[in-house]
This record gives sequence, structure tokens and C-alpha cells, in this order.
Amino acid sequence: MDQAGGHIGSLIPRGDKILKRVGKAELEFYNYLFSPELQDPDMLEFRKFVPTFYGVEQIEGHSFAIIENLLDGYNIPSILDCKVGKVTWTPHHDPAKTKRQQDEALRTTTSTLGFRICGVVAKDQFGTIFGHTGKFSKGEEPTADNVHEHFRRIVTRGERVQMEIIDQFIRDTQEILDWFKKQRSKHFYTCSVFYVAGLEKAQTRFIDFAHVFDAEGQPNTNVIEGLESLIMIWNRVKSQVLAESQPLAQAAGHEGSLIPRGDKLLKRVKAPEITFYDYLFSPTLENPEMIEFRKFVPYYFGVEKLNGHDHIVIENLLYGYTHPSILDCKIGKVTWLPENSDVKTKKQQEVAMRSTQATLGFRICGILCKDEQGNVTGHTGKYSRNTEPVDNNVHEEFRRVVTRGDRVQLEFIDQFIRDTQELLDW
Repeated sequence: MDQAGGHIGSLIPRGDKILKRVGKAELEFYNYLFSPELQDPDMLEFRKFVPTFYGVEQIEGHSFAIIENLLDGYNIPSILDCKVGKVTWTPHHDPAKTKRQQDEALRTTTSTLGFRICGVVAKDQFGTIFGHTGKFSKGEEPTADNVHEHFRRIVTRGERVQMEIIDQFIRDTQEILDWFKKQRSKHFYTCSVFYVAGLEKAQTRFIDFAHVFDAEGQPNTNVIEGLESLIMIWNRVKSQVLAESQPLAQAAGHEGSLIPRGDKLLKRVKAPEITFYDYLFSPTLENPEMIEFRKFVPYYFGVEKLNGHDHIVIENLLYGYTHPSILDCKIGKVTWLPENSDVKTKKQQEVAMRSTQATLGFRICGILCKDEQGNVTGHTGKYSRNTEPVDNNVHEEFRRVVTRGDRVQLEFIDQFIRDTQELLDW
């Protein structure tokens, strides 16, 4: 049987049911939750998130809960087990175990995202397991930067990502989150959200109840934060897939100089730009002003050579956006360098004189505007000679990037003013 987390041998499959070895506390919780005398409306509702409980069986002196087999009826299931909560220890744990749990939290996403992956089993469309399987050994645990890659694996079948299952996982997790936000009956520690993705169907369940306590009227914020992070990561996967499936929106620059790769972008550059990026993102940089300047710049990951040309690997500024409109403004009345050839300098001076560069100190290099349905509107890309915006109409192009149908996004105008002022102050 596929097992992503838990103790090896603690699960025994029996068709549509499974025997899970449990301690006294977990067995008591199952008996409480599925008691015919239960009247708490919140806990009655909670049953739908939990594997159905059928009773207990003793095997070789150990108690096994008989519960629903969540993999029954699935064709080639991929599974993901995520332990939720920044705090996975309780006052009942001995000091040694508490210390181990705290150390594990610090080296995993438990401390940063409020959950960690306990285990994963990912299969392709033929049932072949790929990538890391099971638990993660110490020092190999996913980080906040790459944990989404493991989420993506369980919904990937060959070259196809099961977007419909991602949407279901988001809805399912949101439903569990909504329940936790309203309930004041119980506090859960070391519980997990269990995702199952088959070829045709999927489900999300809440499992593992060894440490459940009365809430005393307080919200279970420990679990709530973890569930919110799970939804965030699934949305990140969704945004990444959508970004990869859509053509790159490019307002200016040389055609083909930008290559999207999910949340990153490859930009073809020459040596001086590489030199600057290496300087700006050097771990030995000490200039406080340049360290502050980093926040205005796409994050830099390094250099990659493609077809004999150098490409910097930088943050994809359009990643995660739906129907982005973009505006590229080159700033400075003087855009030519002393070392430029006379011909190049003259061409740049002529561009400056016939555009807003000579009067306003900037010119629009390119623009791409979309309406609320994603349809491109108005002039797109660069401007041909003598069609460049001038002082009297350049504001109309600015307005286009914040217009969706009949609505102007005033909140974005305010943000652009604040952002540009912050850059100016620097």
C-alpha cells in the first residue's frame, strides 16, 4: 500500500477499509467524534473531513482503528501528507520530544509556513513513481522556496498538470479552513491534511488525531495559519502553470530576448549588465544604499548560457498575475554614453527630440494593455517613428494600463505614485 508518512507498518489495508495502529488518545477521539450521542453541531460537521470510523480491532496486543481507506477506488493515486501547525508539540510531551519537534520545526517549513510535508508519493499516468518518495531525511526537507514543486508533482501526469484537481484542492482546503475559523470546540496538534490525486478524481481529508484538546472557546490559530499557507502554495502552483501556458507579454526590448520559466525569466544581456547584477546581489556587498536598492530590482539568480549567448536568470515580474497590463518607461533626458559611436549618439538624440524624453525626461518604450477578459486593447508594443506619445497625450497611455472596461483602477494609480516616490527618494 502507498504510504507517504507515518510509521512504516502502522497501516494494514483491507479493501475499502484500513486498519491504523493508534494510541489511547486517538482512539478516544474517534469514539467521541463518531458517537451516535454526539450533539455538538461543529463536530458533527467536522465528520465529513475525516476518514469514516468503523470501530477498533486488537492485533497482537495493539489497538487498530478501522477507518475508511482513502485510496480505495482510485486509479494510480498520488498522495501528499502535510502536517499543519507551527507548534507540533504539546504540554504533555516530555522535554526531549519537545526539543526534537522544535528543532524539526526550525529546519522545515513548519516554522515559516505553518506546515511541513510529512511524505509524498507521486506517480505518472502509467503508475511509475517519480521524484522523491516517502518522508524526507534530515537536511533534505523542502524549503519555503521549493515546497510548491512537491505539490505540483502530485498533480502532474506526464506533460499535463491536472488544473481541475488543483482547483478542487483549493476549494477543499478552503472549506476546512472556514470550519476551523468558526469552531471553538477543539484544538488539534500534529494533525495532517491528506491530499489524494487520481487520474479521474481527487479528495482532501484531515487525519491523525493523537493530540486533540478542548478549545475552551478559543480559535485554533495554530492550524488556521497552516491551512492558509496550504491554499497559498496551491495558488502558487496554479499561477506557475498558467504563466507557463500563456505567451510572454513583452512591451519593449528585443524580440526573443526574454524567455519565461515559471516564476523566473531568462533575459539575454551583455557583460556590463551581468557585472552589475553580480555586484548588486553579491553576498559580500556592504554599501547600505545599494543593499536597499535591491528591493526595487528583479531578484537575480545567476547566469545561464543558451545558444552561445549569456542570459541572466531573474524574477519573472508577471508571474502570478491575471491579464497583466504593462508599461515600460525609459528615464533620463540623456540616454547616450560618451563611448557610443557618433551614429548611435545622433540616433538617440533624434529619438529624444521627437519624444517626451527631451521635455519630460522619460519616454514610453512600450506598452501592453488588456481589458478584464484579457483582450489586448489599443496600441501595443513599441511606437514607430513620429507616433510616439507627446507631452499633451502621454498621460492617456498611462491611463490605459489602469483601465479595465469602464473602471479605472484608482488604487493602482495611488500605488504607482507611492512606489515611484519611494524610488525617487532613494
